[in-house]
Amino acid sequence: LTMPEKNQVLIKIEFAAIHPADTMIISGDYPTSLKRPHPIGFEGSGVIVAVGDELKVPHTVGERVNVSGPGTWGEYILVNSEACRKVPDDISLEDAALFFANPVTTVCLANLVQKGNHKAAIHTAGSSAMGRMMIKYFKHKGIKLINIVRNEKYIEELKAEGADYVLNSTDKDFEVQLKEIAEKEGATISFEAVAGTLTGKILANQPEDSICYLYGGLEGEQLKGLQVGDFIFQGKTLTGFWLGKYFKQNFTE
Repeated sequence: LTMPEKNQVLIKIEFAAIHPADTMIISGDYPTSLKRPHPIGFEGSGVIVAVGDELKVPHTVGERVNVSGPGTWGEYILVNSEACRKVPDDISLEDAALFFANPVTTVCLANLVQKGNHKAAIHTAGSSAMGRMMIKYFKHKGIKLINIVRNEKYIEELKAEGADYVLNSTDKDFEVQLKEIAEKEGATISFEAVAGTLTGKILANQPEDSICYLYGGLEGEQLKGLQVGDFIFQGKTLTGFWLGKYFKQNFTE
C-alpha cells in the first residue's frame, strides 16, 4: 500500500456505489482527464486506516467516512483530506456509500428551482434513488414535483412516499396529462435524465419560457423529436446540468 503524504488519508473501502456516471466512464462516454487504464468508482464508504501530515480537513484513524473517487471500486483508496466526509454514527456504511452525489444533486436542483422562482418542477427519473430523495426534499421545501416513471407499478408506490404527481411516460395520454398538470402548477423547470425522445416531449408540454436541465442519458446519447418552434416561438431553453461543475462553481472557492 502507498502510505498517505501531506494532506492525504488512506481509506479501506467497505461499500462502493455504482452510479450511471461509473458505467459511462467505463464505456468512454464520460469526460475525464485521466488516461486509461485509470481507477473506477466515483463514490463509496469505508474506514480511515492511515493519515498524512498537515490535513486541510481533520480526520483520524478509525473514522468512518464517505469518499469521492475516482477509485472507490478498489480495496483501498488514497485521497486528499477534503475528498472524504465523516459518517454520523446513526448511518450505516452501506447507506453512506451514497452519502454525497445523490443528496447533493437533489439540493442543487432544488436551489435551481428557488433561484429561478419556479412554482413547480418536473423530474423524469421519478423511481430512482435520487428521485425518491427529491420527492421528500422538494416537499420539505414547498416545491410541487411532477414525477415521471416508465412502469405502472411505481405510481402508487411513489404516491405512498408522498409524491404530488406521478405519470407513466408509456401511457397513451401521457403528454395530455403532463401538459394539463404542468400548466396548472406552473412547472416551468424540468430535470431530464432519460434523453432519447423524452426530452422533446417534456419541453413540448411545459408552459412558455420554460427551461429543461438535461442531466442524464438513460436512453443513450442521442436526442430525438425536439421541436424548433418550442425554442423560437415558445422561448423554451434546453441546457445541461453536471454536478461536478455546478458544485465547484457554487459551493467551493
